[in-house]
Amino acid sequence: MQTIMQQVMQLCEQIEKIAVEQLKLVESKQSMEEIITPLNKLIEQRQECIDKMNELMSDLSPEQKIALTGLGTDAMIERILHIDRESQRVLQEIIKATGNKLVKVQDMKKANRAYGGQDEPTEAWFFDHKR
Repeated sequence: MQTIMQQVMQLCEQIEKIAVEQLKLVESKQSMEEIITPLNKLIEQRQECIDKMNELMSDLSPEQKIALTGLGTDAMIERILHIDRESQRVLQEIIKATGNKLVKVQDMKKANRAYGGQDEPTEAWFFDHKR
């Protein structure tokens, strides 16, 4: 039977692997629509690991928690945080690009409606009667 500390270390390793998978997914140059479902699954897996770890950590004494630091959990957590920051940066870029595309699409729709005379004329509008 594994000790609680070994289980915590394994969960840390799992969280790090999931963080790496998340980073690979967001760097895959896929659209937001393509990555959202697999990204949600990875986030759910990660949350399950965190919940299990919190449950296990609540059973540890303060001395055992300090001993975990000596086993490398701090370094692992730093790596996870670094990977997360990179994932967030890439996701922000994807969100910004998606927002820019949405603005362009809305502008094109507005221009098409204006050209077709479907909007109420409020400013300098024209109607192409030769159409």
